Amino acid sequence: MKKILVPTDFSKNAMKAALYASEIAQRTGAQVHFLHSVGVDEGKFSSPGTVYERYANLVLEDAKDELKTFRHAVKKVYKDVSYRTALAGNDSVVNAIAKYILKHEFDLVVMGTKGRKGLASVFGSVTSAVISKVPLPVLAVPIAAETEKPKDIVLATDHFETDHHLLIHVIGMAKLFRTRLHIVSFVHTRKEAVDYMETGRKLQNFADYVKKTWPEIEVVNELLEGDHFEYALERYCMANHIGMIAVIPQGKNFFQKITGNSASRNLALHGDTPVLNIKGNEN
Repeated sequence: MKKILVPTDFSKNAMKAALYASEIAQRTGAQVHFLHSVGVDEGKFSSPGTVYERYANLVLEDAKDELKTFRHAVKKVYKDVSYRTALAGNDSVVNAIAKYILKHEFDLVVMGTKGRKGLASVFGSVTSAVISKVPLPVLAVPIAAETEKPKDIVLATDHFETDHHLLIHVIGMAKLFRTRLHIVSFVHTRKEAVDYMETGRKLQNFADYVKKTWPEIEVVNELLEGDHFEYALERYCMANHIGMIAVIPQGKNFFQKITGNSASRNLALHGDTPVLNIKGNEN
């Protein structure tokens, strides 16, 4: 891992994301970029000396100062990590993030969320939109998340294809933090027994493949059952002291089928467990 992007609005949520990203960077030697969207168009004013120009200059100067202070606060904790800062101009936050990603080669985006059940903050909504828009893995970090090494990592999926491009992200996290990897899938209680058995067989074969391909990773697997995917996963995470959830959305997969929308985005907006959203095929 070489570069990590952390969009920031200077909130406590963003600071938690910055610290979590820095922990990863310290372990991998990656450089961390802090990006702030100011919402003004620097250098494109209608005429010199206008009220808007003076206002925009004040906004830019304040943003530069806040960004410097933000970077300094994180640097005090992670002295050996390399940081860069950038300001984005007259655009939405999501578009600013997407454009910045196009100009630089990042391996991961880390963003903060409000982290309270069902109550997404404005920045949480931005995180959800970024998960949908950008082609990179996005790690959504709730404000209540712990920044130290996660106890265990769970991969929740019904996508049992052996795609190294997707799997390497969660495998990389398990190696990085030297944690056990749980692989789980979900079957609704109303499904027929044959569906339960077939999903269980696919899950076991998939887990066996991961064990064989990455023997240095300790892998366990479990087929979850219930009325709602999110509740079943939450119970499993609590029972097994899970420190990070990884999801690979695959178009109209089991997340959408169960909840009517992307459960990976819902997971990113509540709870206290970071969620690694790995971009899959949306077709």
